[in-house]
Amino acid sequence: MLLFPNFQNSKMPLKLEKDGAVIKTFEAEERGWVSEKEKPLITTEETAEGTLTYREALVNKGWAKIRLS
Repeated sequence: MLLFPNFQNSKMPLKLEKDGAVIKTFEAEERGWVSEKEKPLITTEETAEGTLTYREALVNKGWAKIRLS
């Protein structure tokens, strides 16, 4: 039997910036969906369009079992 961890993360985009200017604001930013508790989960990533700011959180953590016969 094989047993391995399974993790699933969710990325909620907030805004896209290029050269210091906001190019696009996403619904989560407009509606204020990120709580104070989630602020440490906000991070950035460089993309072809600019700097993407998003909230990344663990949404599913578990184990998978596979039985080989």
